[in-house]
Amino acid sequence: MATRVERSRKQFGARVRYFRKLRGWDLEGLATRLGKSSSALSRIETGKQNLTMVDIVALAQVLEVPVRALFDEEEQEGEVDGEVRQLRETERGVGLTAERCRTLAITLHACAKELDAALATP
Repeated sequence: MATRVERSRKQFGARVRYFRKLRGWDLEGLATRLGKSSSALSRIETGKQNLTMVDIVALAQVLEVPVRALFDEEEQEGEVDGEVRQLRETERGVGLTAERCRTLAITLHACAKELDAALATP
């Protein structure tokens, strides 16, 4: 039976994989951007690797998501996917590439979450 820590690592790894794929990167692409090997990144995504805070912050920065998005099980993937679809629909009219659409959707979603949090704080 998996421990709570093991489940948390697997969930974290699944979040990293989700955001990596959303950006259209393979393991090697993200690993290169992080300065890690693809095997090290694979261990992270499968929950077999413990990370330091420096590693977590670096992942969030490279993926252009807030750190909490890597932990938030309730992060609304559907919202991000919807934003990607909406941006892709306008892609032809304004000359955006699919990669740029993904980047904008992730950034837009992160900004909306941060704004919600800021407005909720008295």
